Amino acid sequence: MFGVCSGSSTAARLRPSPETGAGTSGGFTPEDLGSAGHRLLTTSRRTLTPVGQQAAAPVVPEGNLLLSTRAPIGHVGIVGVPASFNQGCRALVPRIDLDSRYFYWHLVASRGALNAAGQGSTFVELSGTALAEFRVRAPKTDEQCRIADFLDAEIARIDALISVRTRQNLLLAERHTAFVARIVSKAGPPVRLAGAIASIEQGAGPRCADRPAGSGERGVLKLSAVSARGFSPGENKCLPDDFPTSPAVVRDGDLLVTRANTPGLVGLAAVAHLVDDETKLMLPA
Repeated sequence: MFGVCSGSSTAARLRPSPETGAGTSGGFTPEDLGSAGHRLLTTSRRTLTPVGQQAAAPVVPEGNLLLSTRAPIGHVGIVGVPASFNQGCRALVPRIDLDSRYFYWHLVASRGALNAAGQGSTFVELSGTALAEFRVRAPKTDEQCRIADFLDAEIARIDALISVRTRQNLLLAERHTAFVARIVSKAGPPVRLAGAIASIEQGAGPRCADRPAGSGERGVLKLSAVSARGFSPGENKCLPDDFPTSPAVVRDGDLLVTRANTPGLVGLAAVAHLVDDETKLMLPA
């Protein structure tokens, strides 16, 4: 049904340079497939010069499927321009008449199974042999077209709903912030924070077990313990027994503020509500 074509390391090595001129042909990588955000692949982060095109793998015509087979496995797209690709991808070139859109959706739905078929100790890779042996459902071409048309329409409708809901959530978050700011601004004249609290503390960043602390154990809070939803004491990692107790132990009623995270998550605040006094929680560094 498909011929499986391997990529070339040349697509990963070559860059536009004064000696060979500006890059003209796309050199797709798994990163390009994963960040495209849509089905059609038209631009890549890397381009191949005419010299690079001669050294690289054969250029894949538009309309063929491109699948990432390592780091990670399972990103898929339909090539919208003639393009080369590196060894982290494989092209699926049809041997018979078929609808590439249908097999795009089929592979999207099969990402988990494709990952399960990967092998390797240093890094997991889906070999050409394993990919060629992968089982797919292949109805007649007209049925493929009907299924692809239906999925295109339905997924577009779902994506539009997601976009509307995302926008609604952003507007609600802005309204929430503005409402709180308006109420707090009427609470009296501002004072220095240091004059209104007993102390400002931060914790330590020891190596912890990859599990929450149990009853009678100590844990270091993760950044995810403080979120827009409030305080989540279960978001912690268990401390080793031989680690000295930090003075930055979280107490019931403490105000916790994130000071280091991605820009959108810095400054989140929550009040600690502790129920299980047997589990001692400490602040992270």
